[in-house]
Amino acid sequence: MKLDFSEFPVVDAHAHPFMPSREKKVYGRRYILSSDRYRKVEDEVVSSTLSYRMMLMELAGFLGLPEDTPDGEIIAARNELAGQSYRDYVEKLFRNAGIETFLSETGFPVQGQRLRPEEVQAFETATENIDVREVIRLEMTCNHLVEDAEDKMGFHEFLELFHRHMKERIENGKVAALKTVIGYFTGLEILVPTKQEAERSFLAFYYGTDKDRWIQKPFRDYMVYEFVRLCRQYELPLQIHTGAGDPPSCDLRLMRPSLLYEFMNRSDTGEIPVVLLHGGYPFVEEMAFMVNGYANAWTDVSSMTADDSIAVERALPMLLEKVPLKRLMYGSDGAGDVDPIWFAAVNFKKVLARVLEGLVSRKALTVSYAEKAAAWILSENARDLYHLK
Repeated sequence: MKLDFSEFPVVDAHAHPFMPSREKKVYGRRYILSSDRYRKVEDEVVSSTLSYRMMLMELAGFLGLPEDTPDGEIIAARNELAGQSYRDYVEKLFRNAGIETFLSETGFPVQGQRLRPEEVQAFETATENIDVREVIRLEMTCNHLVEDAEDKMGFHEFLELFHRHMKERIENGKVAALKTVIGYFTGLEILVPTKQEAERSFLAFYYGTDKDRWIQKPFRDYMVYEFVRLCRQYELPLQIHTGAGDPPSCDLRLMRPSLLYEFMNRSDTGEIPVVLLHGGYPFVEEMAFMVNGYANAWTDVSSMTADDSIAVERALPMLLEKVPLKRLMYGSDGAGDVDPIWFAAVNFKKVLARVLEGLVSRKALTVSYAEKAAAWILSENARDLYHLK
């Protein structure tokens, strides 16, 4: 029996803001991680990534163009439609993919210039008819508080400002979760520094001259546990970036999910839901065992769905080997431009159908249970975890 989830509603449980000003000059540039820092990446190389080819093929169909339409014509037709009304274009894509709720991690980007007020407004205008919930990123919050302060702060003063800021955002906003990308800065082996160690690290990193990752580690680790306390106080999940990310900031050697062993075995972190993002890709099997092994652990398929071409077709069965179906969620990790967010949902529905069809044919699942599982993964697990109902 062929399964079809195209009409199933979607909660994108992990993504980032998008707006025209953040679209790459070369369309599709986001599909290759290498930068032009030492050697220019040619446009032909960018357009030869499989994820880019897949997205263009899907976009041609969405626009009513033949699948062999030249790249430039597909992009021109897309830009013309988006240029007529960006908000209408966004809404059309979201309706087509069935995306009903969008969790927006507002710390985007990890690297580069922070979002300007007019960019935030552009995103809010484009999504004003969409259910958008906020995910607050720890590291960007800390950086911005220091950057925006008129004078040098002591650590005690910083902590007071941090907690006032977080209280206001959580109590006055539509906050679904808190998030850390500490792996980008100092890796996923999160230690337990003293307050004095964190203070020395804070002052050295923000007001000293040495920006080495190990200078900032005690401060970064300490602040993760400040987020844990806030998650307990406000009953919010904590999202943690795991697996691959943008080099050179992301050192893949420090991003294995298993490095969180000590963190996950603490009593305070055991009391909050912890979402280990991106299925740990490329450390997918490791992730599957971790989610199976901890009652407070969830994971999602974000990033693999938007950026990594056919990776999710290989990774999803590995996740399903051990991850309970009630602990797996859909997400895109799309950012900057809206098209990958749409593509990720459309394509993942097809992949999910093929994978579950195989399990039905092997009599591992019934058709009715496969359909129930698809609804859980695509939206219902996220609605339950993030209190979206």
